[in-house]
Amino acid sequence: MSADLRDRVLGEIVGEEVLELACRLIRIPSENPPGDMSEIAGFIEDRLSSIGVSVERYEPAKGRVNLVAGIGKSGGRELIFNGHM
Repeated sequence: MSADLRDRVLGEIVGEEVLELACRLIRIPSENPPGDMSEIAGFIEDRLSSIGVSVERYEPAKGRVNLVAGIGKSGGRELIFNGHM
């Protein structure tokens, strides 16, 4: 990962901003049922893309969205983070 990208990602991690981000995520309807994750996935995808993170979107069924995001290049150590939207 480049120092510039790392600094931009870490710059996003500020206490008040984290709280505001959590509040915004909670306000986006994504409860199951019905389980439509389109809106929250779009929000997360836009947020990650805006800080230079590559994002791939998969929608195996309407409203059932999976995001795969990556920072850096393959070949080194990797960390997988899995979360529910």
